[in-house]
Amino acid sequence: MSINTPVFCTSYFPSIEYLQCCLQFEEILIEHHEYYRKQTLRNRCFILSPNGVQCLTIPVQHNSGKKILIKDVKISYDEHWQRQHWRSLEAAYNRSAFFEFYKDELEIILLKENKFLVDLNEKLLLWMMQKLRYQLSINHTTSFIEENSFQYFSDKKNKFLINTTKELKPYPQVFASKFGFVQNLSAIDLIFNSGNAGKDFIVLS
Repeated sequence: MSINTPVFCTSYFPSIEYLQCCLQFEEILIEHHEYYRKQTLRNRCFILSPNGVQCLTIPVQHNSGKKILIKDVKISYDEHWQRQHWRSLEAAYNRSAFFEFYKDELEIILLKENKFLVDLNEKLLLWMMQKLRYQLSINHTTSFIEENSFQYFSDKKNKFLINTTKELKPYPQVFASKFGFVQNLSAIDLIFNSGNAGKDFIVLS
């Protein structure tokens, strides 16, 4: 592993921009030693629902206001959020071209109880890259990496601190006739609508 291996923050159902950056590399590091930041894409994502853009957020266990490393953040199951998220995905994508092909295996991943946020996020990232037919090696940092030649982190405004994305070519979206084409949603939107051909929309030339 090179000292210049790109470092990404963990992300729930990561955005198209996130995957677009991943596709530039054969190997990435997921930062496990940053402090958890609330209200970021680490535990939330955005999809296009029948009512417009919808945010899905994974509830996490509170830690009495103390700082906690992202690798130690535990998912809360006090609410039935998994079923709520799955119902939202069904409502948004059951008319998409590839939902029927992918729904069963994705439902299994999403409904399984993972103790830690980073574990669920990594499983979803690997699944998404598999659907785009891209082999990505993922490792984790062993200490906090403050500076690197490529770092990809989200801030509290759900934006990324390094923006390398080009504007996407519009791909089919279920509710485009109602809302127009919406840029940079969770990449699950691209995958359900375009399947493995979605990779053609996001590879940087």
